[in-house]
Amino acid sequence: MGLAGLVIAFIVLALAGFSKGITGMGIPFVATPVLTLLYGLPTAIAITMPVTVLTDIIMLIHSSKSWRVIKRGIILMLSGGLGIVSGTFILININPNILSGILGTILLLFVCSSYLSILPKFAKSPPKWVDGIFGVFCGNLQGAAGASGPIVSMYLFQMNISRKDFLFLINCFFVVLDVTQLSTITTLGFYEGNKLFPYSLLAIFPSLIGLWVAFKLNKKITDNIFKHSILILITINGVLLLFKFVFSFYE
Repeated sequence: MGLAGLVIAFIVLALAGFSKGITGMGIPFVATPVLTLLYGLPTAIAITMPVTVLTDIIMLIHSSKSWRVIKRGIILMLSGGLGIVSGTFILININPNILSGILGTILLLFVCSSYLSILPKFAKSPPKWVDGIFGVFCGNLQGAAGASGPIVSMYLFQMNISRKDFLFLINCFFVVLDVTQLSTITTLGFYEGNKLFPYSLLAIFPSLIGLWVAFKLNKKITDNIFKHSILILITINGVLLLFKFVFSFYE
C-alpha cells in the first residue's frame, strides 16, 4: 500500500467515523466503496471490519436506549445474521461488480423517489415474514458487497420512526451483522499471515477521531439536516457503486 493510498484511506476513514456519529452509518457505507476502488473489495472489507464492529458498539452505548423498538427489528436482525454467512461465501466465489451496479441503481432510484415524495410510508410495522426476507437480503448484501447500510436505512426510513429510534435500531442491526461478518471472514482465513491485520488496527485511529468530532457536533444537527445527510450519503454511495461497476469493464 503506497503512501498516497494510505493518506486517502486515513481521510476517508475519518469522514466515515464522522458519518457514523451523525447518521449511524459510516465505515462500510463511506469507507468501503472508496477503499474498494483502491485495494479491491475483499481487502477493503478485511481492513474495515474490526473498526466497523468497534464503532457499532460505541454508537450503541452512546445512543439513547429505545428498547421498546427492539421488537420491531428482532426478526430483521436475526435473519440478517443468517444471510451474512452466505453473503460472505458469495464474496469469495462471485465477482461482485454486477451486484454493485444493481445496488447503486437501486440507491439512486430511492433517493430520487424520496425527494419526489412518491414512496409510501408503512402505516404500521411490516409483517414478520417481510422482515425475515428483507433481513436475509440485507445480510447477503453485507457479506457479498459490504453494502447493507443503505438498503436497511431505506427500509427503516419507510417505517416513519423517530431519529432516536432510527439510530438505536440501525446500530443494533449493524452490531449483529458486523460481529457475524467479522467472525465469518476470520474463520475463512482473511487474516491469515497477519498481512492485513495491522492495517485494520491502523484504521481504528482516524475512524475514532471522526466519531469523536461527530459526537461533539451531534446536538447541533436538526432532524431535517439528519434526514438530508442520510440521503446525501446514499447518493454518494450509489454513485461510487455505479462507478465501480462501470470501471470494472476497463480493468
